[in-house]
Amino acid sequence: MIHTIASFHVLPNKTDEFEVLHGRMLELLCARPGCLDVKVHRSISDPLEYMVYGTSESEGAWVAAHQTREQFKTLFNELPIDRHTVSRDSDDALFMVRIHESSPPLPCGSRARARALSTANTRRV
Repeated sequence: MIHTIASFHVLPNKTDEFEVLHGRMLELLCARPGCLDVKVHRSISDPLEYMVYGTSESEGAWVAAHQTREQFKTLFNELPIDRHTVSRDSDDALFMVRIHESSPPLPCGSRARARALSTANTRRV
């Protein structure tokens, strides 16, 4: 599996427009084979900030959903944002976390802390 994180900073007074356009993008993504889950969070402390956490079956599925659809690219270019980020590695390529069945689980305290940090200043959209 591949996990990705993206953040968006929406222009003032444009959050409704962003949510409509981004919702259309999510419909396209979720309809593609290999898209397992997408969660969108909006910051409570800064309501112009959104974080998107996605899970895909494979890197190929992610690329097919994001990079090969003209409709997706058109909607993305219409988003009323002043900046966005996608998690990246040192080679400036998209950073994707691969989960392996043999990966050791996080200690309970770490998992609970990570969950608390990830939800403390966000709400699900």
